[in-house]
This record gives sequence, C-alpha cells and structure tokens, in this order.
Amino acid sequence: MNSFLPDPTTSLLDRIKVSMVGLKMPRAIEVVDTCVSRLDRGEITALELVEQLLLEELTFREDRRIRTALRMGRLNTVKTLAGYDFSFRPSLDKARILALAELNFVERCEVGQICWQDKANAGIMHASGVGPHDRTPEVCCKAPEFSRRKRH
Repeated sequence: MNSFLPDPTTSLLDRIKVSMVGLKMPRAIEVVDTCVSRLDRGEITALELVEQLLLEELTFREDRRIRTALRMGRLNTVKTLAGYDFSFRPSLDKARILALAELNFVERCEVGQICWQDKANAGIMHASGVGPHDRTPEVCCKAPEFSRRKRH
C-alpha cells in the first residue's frame, strides 16, 4: 500500500485529514472539524462544506503569498494609504493617489509612467529625487494583491 494513502480502516474524517496533509492543506485541516459540525447541524450542504474548506485554504495561501512578497521586497513595515495623513503634505492630490493605488491603469494597459518588465510585473517609474517617495511602500503593498487578480 502507498504510504501517502490513508489507512482504509480509520474513520472517513481521519482519512480526509490524512489526504489534506498529503495535499499540504494546513488551514483546511484546522477548520474541517468545524465545517463538519455545521454540516451535521444542517447549517450547510456538503458542497458548501467543500467550498468553505477550499476558500479557507485559498485565503490562507494568498495571505502567505502576499506576506512572502512583502518580505522579499524588503517591505518590513507594512503601511497602508488608509493610515496616511494627507494633511502632512497638502500638495498631494489625495483622490489621485487613491485612484493610483487601485491599479486600474494596469488593467487598462496605460503605459504613461509604467515600466513593463514582463507582463506579470510592472514598476512605477519617476525621475530620481522627484515625487512622493513616502508613498512607494503603500503602492508596492497593493501590487502583490493585484498580480493574483489580473494575469496578462
């Protein structure tokens, strides 16, 4: 018998957990008991249980991917535009900065100030010594989220 396959003499739930270990689904393993309890109480259907497990695992992996991207980008201090004090620099156009943070210009394939390194990665270019350098980490923090949503 293959060592990766669960033992058929154990309970169905234990076999599912062993399969999740083999598939490297740590978050799904954590929530499977809760989801099965909800199924037993009739709160969710079997398909909703499968969906919940997959969504939990997907969310866990996406969060881990973003944290890794930020760490590799050496953005140790995570800052967001939500916490930025725009009164600190009144000349900054808040609406324009928030619009840029949505990264819609990438979806529209506007090339103005965009440097396309490859179709999945874009860098914002500006002249050396010019521009709001204090905003760069926030825009970079949004980039990993966007790259998963939109693949070219």
